[in-house]
Amino acid sequence: MDFLSSSSSSPFSSTHQRQACKRYHFVSEQQTISVKVLELLDADFGLYVWPSALVLSEFIFHRLDMFTGSIDNPKIILELGAGTALPSLLLAKATAPGSTVLITTDRPYAPHILDNIHRAYKENSISWTMDQDHDQQQRHRLMVRSLGWGDFTLMSPRNPDGGLLQLLKDVSGIEQVKEGRPSSPGKIDIILGSDTFYNPPDFEPLLATVSFIINRHNPDCVFLTTYQNRSAKRNIDHLLEKWGLEGRVIEWEAFDFDMSKFVNGGDTDGIKDESLTIPLKRVEQELELDQELDEDEEQESEKDDEGEDRWVRLAKEEIRRAMSTPEVELSKMPGLALVDYSSGSDHEEDAVSQIDDAGVDGKGSMPGSARESASVSDDGNGQENYSHKMGDGGSLSSVHFLWICKRGSGDNVFATWVRSRHQV
Repeated sequence: MDFLSSSSSSPFSSTHQRQACKRYHFVSEQQTISVKVLELLDADFGLYVWPSALVLSEFIFHRLDMFTGSIDNPKIILELGAGTALPSLLLAKATAPGSTVLITTDRPYAPHILDNIHRAYKENSISWTMDQDHDQQQRHRLMVRSLGWGDFTLMSPRNPDGGLLQLLKDVSGIEQVKEGRPSSPGKIDIILGSDTFYNPPDFEPLLATVSFIINRHNPDCVFLTTYQNRSAKRNIDHLLEKWGLEGRVIEWEAFDFDMSKFVNGGDTDGIKDESLTIPLKRVEQELELDQELDEDEEQESEKDDEGEDRWVRLAKEEIRRAMSTPEVELSKMPGLALVDYSSGSDHEEDAVSQIDDAGVDGKGSMPGSARESASVSDDGNGQENYSHKMGDGGSLSSVHFLWICKRGSGDNVFATWVRSRHQV
């Protein structure tokens, strides 16, 4: 298990690497929270704060009560595909130590992402532990580890963090005491994901992972996810039905989201004296990784529950089938989108290229949110500085927010949230 730790070496030794620290401020009548996020900007990939993360973080800040437990009964929060981990960082700074257990994850075999998350927690002066001892109440309980979507394995020499079964086994070691009852093994309460619906072949492994947590681990768990409108041809409704899930769209008005607040007026610190001076580029699959499960090295879970063994086996088969299905076939599968993905383009590839492939003066690419609204100034020494207004050009306005839960329970879960938000 990869707990938070510092490292003397950095995987970012390339002279082409650019690193930046951005501050995001969340303000309410009760408190103001400032979060530092470390971005890693390179000609080959960009670990960047995308608009979806801003919308999800604003919701979290507006509804901190949902994410806060107690020392004896902490809320266990899992972030999938964290990237720069803004939602996790916000929760760590905005909640009382011990009231939450934060599990921040990203893909396996991408140490640059996990290392960046480690450094971001340190940069925000967040002290941590996974000890439930009451003597440690001034320290946050955090875990940073890899997690492959659709990976239903325990830890192995090849993958010390293991897959979902190992994560749930580790979570079960966290005690939760609910409603005066005896302590029980920990269960994930909320799953977070921003811009996880980006690459269509990943949709099914992602929802299979979410479904296992909700349908086999904790039926009261919910998946809160934001995604950016990229194509009218993409939908997940048929996958939600297939994996026993359902979703609700949450309108921005429900949590007073104001995109005009997201203005970066140059509050950017250089890391190692390197400033944000190069075009940014997002490749469709950062450091393309092999998602295939190695049958010879895969360590299977030994469960007494034969139904669970069968569920895992069938899930793996479905994921392998989905990963081997051409995207053009997936786009023709039945089912309506939960929301209108209207992109103004008749072709999916055109809609995607509007965000990911457009260059900056023919010298590379910038992310849509930055490219559409970046203003460039000269500091007098020939140094260019970028300021980004994240709400322009449709980047933030194209973000949708979904609440996904166990199929058949959506009305009750959503109604509970609606009632509770009026009490805040």
